[in-house]
Amino acid sequence: MNVQNLRDNYPKLISYMKANDYSETYVGSFKREIKRILTTGDLKQWSCYTDVYIDYTKKLQSPHTLRNKRTIIGAIEQFDVYGRYPDGRRRHELFERGSYPLLIPEFKNLIDLYCEVEKKRGGKKPTTIYTESHNASTFFLSLQQKGISSLEKITEEAVLSIFLSPDETLLRSCSYKKKHCCSIEGLYPLSSRNMSSTFGFSSRFKGN
Repeated sequence: MNVQNLRDNYPKLISYMKANDYSETYVGSFKREIKRILTTGDLKQWSCYTDVYIDYTKKLQSPHTLRNKRTIIGAIEQFDVYGRYPDGRRRHELFERGSYPLLIPEFKNLIDLYCEVEKKRGGKKPTTIYTESHNASTFFLSLQQKGISSLEKITEEAVLSIFLSPDETLLRSCSYKKKHCCSIEGLYPLSSRNMSSTFGFSSRFKGN
């Protein structure tokens, strides 16, 4: 990721924001993010601004905080790559909303294959396929944020950690468990490995 343009020109962005009455707190957030990009980009081996954000998803859990990070990083990208300054009318997003764009290729490929197969079968409504693929994407992103980087690395312990805390307190509602377990079961026959042994707990969850 080449950050030379940002290094040379970011003072223009900061000056613009100050001149247009952006709050000191908001401008400070941009300064900190730019400093992080300039000082750690090479070390982290980021190839694009999306990588900068994905690095945050590995250690931050708050949807509100991550949304703010997307907005700030997206605005910096717009300035660096396209020369566009913030206009205050809309947020600059790095990518389309949702979990799917953040998935690693292996997880994306499984979701894509599921959608393709179900469309050919014709047994489900398009809205059902969309909902189930969205639920599965959310589930796989949760695993990915826990360091799971392939289907082979998924364990029952990792899956359970999404739903239960170490002291077995429920972290998700029953409705969340039911709809996500149903969506995941649809992927069983499409996987190169036997996922049912890993996700066998789902029948127990759905019965709750």
